[in-house]
Amino acid sequence: MNIGIPTEGTQLLIFLAGIALLVYAYVIVSKNKKDVKKFATIIGVIALVIGTTGFGMQSSVQAPPPGSAQMTTKDTTITVSSTTEEKLINPLESQFQDRATGYWNTVAGTLSLYEYGVNPSDANVRALFTSTVASGTHAGTEFDGRVYANKRYGIYFDGAGTYYDMKYPSDMISASATTAATTSALVSFSNVMLVGAFTDPLDESSVTGIINGQTNLSGIDGAAGGNNEIQVGDDVTPVNGERMYYNESDGNQAFHIQYIVEQSTSNAYLKNPVMCFVSDNSAPWASNAITAYSDIHISGSNSDIPSDLLTHWQNDDCVSLNGGKELTSGFSETRKFTITLDESKLTAGDRMYIYLDDLGSHLGKDILLNKKATAVTVMDLTIE
Repeated sequence: MNIGIPTEGTQLLIFLAGIALLVYAYVIVSKNKKDVKKFATIIGVIALVIGTTGFGMQSSVQAPPPGSAQMTTKDTTITVSSTTEEKLINPLESQFQDRATGYWNTVAGTLSLYEYGVNPSDANVRALFTSTVASGTHAGTEFDGRVYANKRYGIYFDGAGTYYDMKYPSDMISASATTAATTSALVSFSNVMLVGAFTDPLDESSVTGIINGQTNLSGIDGAAGGNNEIQVGDDVTPVNGERMYYNESDGNQAFHIQYIVEQSTSNAYLKNPVMCFVSDNSAPWASNAITAYSDIHISGSNSDIPSDLLTHWQNDDCVSLNGGKELTSGFSETRKFTITLDESKLTAGDRMYIYLDDLGSHLGKDILLNKKATAVTVMDLTIE
């Protein structure tokens, strides 16, 4: 039988009973009743000892640690093992949900765990553990004896070049309390974004007037229509993707280009989209070669590009598209920019580029150093 530790109420009653018996023995009982007096004294002393000891035992019982579960019997409180205990995970499962479709069985990627506090964007940092989920499966299961529940990690979804990387909202993998040597856990990433694609912003072979209003883009002076301010390629027939040239001899110190900003992949996104101005490393334009640079919305969606881009061009800067929000499927806009030149500052061979890209910069990288969307060229222009 487990008597247990007396409660505070029981201790008080025993203590008071001890005092009462001592009073009875020495005040009330007469001298000729020595046996009764002796008996009452003994019982009173015992009661006092029990009562006093009970208080000491009660005060020595430690409060359970924060976060611990408790189980209470009639007279005893027992602390149960805490759910925050670090415990080896076997198996560790992972699953990823597609943001656009809501499906959990179509996303392929990797669960990557890093030492807590390190920067996974550091090229010298390596993951402690990875578990790969193939497209078409519900969850990836893996165990290598190194991952513990309730231990702090840097927890990430690695989307390689197909999905955008994500950081887990917690730095611990939670698991239920168990008396077993190991536990199981499932890590779920929701709203994983498929990487989209930019439509080609400019068809350099177009002779419909979108390039400076011209219906002839021949790269040979005097060919089939005269000398062109903007030329494409170095022969009579322009080809999409060829380098463009500004013909200083026949230019009027200004030109305009109509282009599109469009995300062309279904159920996909372009994260932190930008338009970037990049000077050629070996033959950059002079910073004062352009005196005015305006950009206007023509039709369709609106990416909210600033109307004055001169300072951005001068600083080789990037301009946020759509206010930094993702470009989704169906986003399509037509825009036009006009550039005014100071030809006295131009040098033959100088070259500049304008790109559309994601992740906030030209050739930007995601959390785990993966490049995502492919940059597309709005304009590749050289002074002739």
